[in-house]
Amino acid sequence: MVARSNILHLDVLGSSIIVLNSLKAAEDLLEGRSELYSSRPPLRFLNEMMNLHWLLVVYPYGHKWRLAQKIFNRGVRPSAAQGFRPVQRNAVLNYLRRIRKDRQPEDVMSELRHSIGSTILSIAYGIKIKPSNDPLIALSEASNISINSGAMLPISTLMDIIPSLKYIPGWIPGITFKSKAAKWRALSDDMFEIPYAAGKRAMQDGTATPSFISAALEEDMDLTGLTPDARETIVKMMAATMYSGGVDATLATQGTFLLKVLTHPDIQRKAHIELDSVLERKRLPTFEDQASLPYITAIMREVQRMVPPAPLAFPHFIETDDIYEGYRIPAKSTVIMNTWAMLHDANTYPDPFRFNPDRFMKDGELNPEVLNPEHIIFGLGRRICPGRHISLSTQFMTIAATLSMYEIKVPIGKDGKEVKVTEAYQPGLVLLPESFSCQFVPRFEGAEDLLDMPI
Repeated sequence: MVARSNILHLDVLGSSIIVLNSLKAAEDLLEGRSELYSSRPPLRFLNEMMNLHWLLVVYPYGHKWRLAQKIFNRGVRPSAAQGFRPVQRNAVLNYLRRIRKDRQPEDVMSELRHSIGSTILSIAYGIKIKPSNDPLIALSEASNISINSGAMLPISTLMDIIPSLKYIPGWIPGITFKSKAAKWRALSDDMFEIPYAAGKRAMQDGTATPSFISAALEEDMDLTGLTPDARETIVKMMAATMYSGGVDATLATQGTFLLKVLTHPDIQRKAHIELDSVLERKRLPTFEDQASLPYITAIMREVQRMVPPAPLAFPHFIETDDIYEGYRIPAKSTVIMNTWAMLHDANTYPDPFRFNPDRFMKDGELNPEVLNPEHIIFGLGRRICPGRHISLSTQFMTIAATLSMYEIKVPIGKDGKEVKVTEAYQPGLVLLPESFSCQFVPRFEGAEDLLDMPI
């Protein structure tokens, strides 16, 4: 076994980068000293070139961020998140109804994106979307692709080190980042404005369902110093962040779930036995069933651990010098939490590259002594993802409902033979599986009829 340092320091062209490889180091700094480690690096390409001023995750720490976070937390806190459960369950059922029409979709990731996108659109803006080919879901996908692409460009890192690079004329041969930034900036502006405008129209004409923006605009909250227009701008920012940030992370986990169970029929069988013991093949699961379905939760946790949506958490930033365990952390350092290393630490998770939900089980129940990946994948400290409760409940319902109805198998080609499914992922901040197909086989007679039962 190769020893790994808990904390690494890298010097990149004079820019200091700190990599936190252990959970202890991350907790000590990002939680224990959160007043120092809660900001973000300049991210000039994303903020200035792509105009991602509305994306809370890239926002620097300060008064405006705290106001935005206050609104966000009030809108998606656990008690508020429970009010969105009917929307989440309906979206999952609609996803399964589309699967019922095509049990071997050519691109199951597209089906999942539609389901998750419709969930978050409804929660954020209170609007309904088309059964297929909805332009707002297409906009979200294009916008998220642009964010991932922009963050991965070498110029994105270089511009933080050499800010004057943004003044390079775009007409110079080989300089393509400016034209890309202009295209992505337009998507960013649309992502900020168009869904919100649709939500406001729905509120005005009485067709909106209860949503984050309706609650945030109507709730009496002490936001000293904010004009009504400034408050509305922050609400618009939070809704766009919820939609843009929530789709891909949840989509990544659901895609990985399907890829993993495809090659682990034994794990599916264990899940089917547990589901049948609770549901008796007479109904689909509810959120209240989660306490009685520990193995389903264990599968969800193992998916999160095995392929975390963001293997390197979004970077933090420290403005001043700090000392940790005798080591100096220079001011203006970018601090990166190595989520992948923490979730593949053999001391915490023996045989870490084996997909094994049973690692989270003991005597038929969830083992509280095994570290829950949820503690890591959503970040630490003041920058922890506020929408994690909605994401987790969506993940549970999708996994439980899918396995209660179907056995997931490799697809069958036109020649009648099994098609090899490759576990491949797109490069980016979020590990999204490449497009793939799989087969959904009803587990028992009448399984798909459960979709037509009253909720």
